[in-house]
Amino acid sequence: MMKSYFTGIKPLLINQIQQAQHSIQIAVAWFTDNDVLEILLSKCKAGVSVKILISNDSKNFNESYSLDFTPFQQIGGKLMVVEESFMHHKFCIIDQTILLTGSANYTYNGFYKNKESIFLIHADAALM
Repeated sequence: MMKSYFTGIKPLLINQIQQAQHSIQIAVAWFTDNDVLEILLSKCKAGVSVKILISNDSKNFNESYSLDFTPFQQIGGKLMVVEESFMHHKFCIIDQTILLTGSANYTYNGFYKNKESIFLIHADAALM
């Protein structure tokens, strides 16, 4: 199953993350949305494996709106930072069966200001 969304991207992402049972893998250039991070923290605490890959960019670390990933890492979340070149991917894989991918970064602009899209692809378990 595949479906595209052009509005309601943040609620869709949050809903899918909340349903994760085993693993969440995220790669996104910019991640500054605290609501999403808080849900990822709660999933980590519930025993879900959570990995985040982000770009080594000042928006992720040195701005007033940048997030503190320390608590996430302290409870077992994995944060990886791409150092060598600019990583511009935007996807989230949930339980190895759901893929959310598109143009939106996990930021205020990505969720509310920019014209963005996201595709939800759900693998058919019968095909796996």
